[in-house]
Amino acid sequence: MPNGTIAAECDERNCVLKLAGDFGLMETGELERELTRALARQPARLVVDASGVTMMATIVIGALLAAARGLRMHGGRICLAAPSRLVLGTLKHSRLTDLLPVFDTVDAALAAT
Repeated sequence: MPNGTIAAECDERNCVLKLAGDFGLMETGELERELTRALARQPARLVVDASGVTMMATIVIGALLAAARGLRMHGGRICLAAPSRLVLGTLKHSRLTDLLPVFDTVDAALAAT
């Protein structure tokens, strides 16, 4: 049974996916479905609020990177807000922050140009 939860909030320009709990292999399918729904809206910005994430597996980061590629094709951008030190360290160590920009808060991510 999945341990992570996802709540989506979208308006005419942006989508925010709020993640909470552990995100591993079991949660990847639901995350991919939510990302697909969000991408179908072709938002200018898709913010993944990771402030409530306690663990994020590399397969989940891969799903976020795939969504980033899809969104860029439509002129949009995906970013991550408030990840834990562990997740941020993984992204930095893998040099993925250029592809998946990181912000301290959701508001900062939405305000970025």
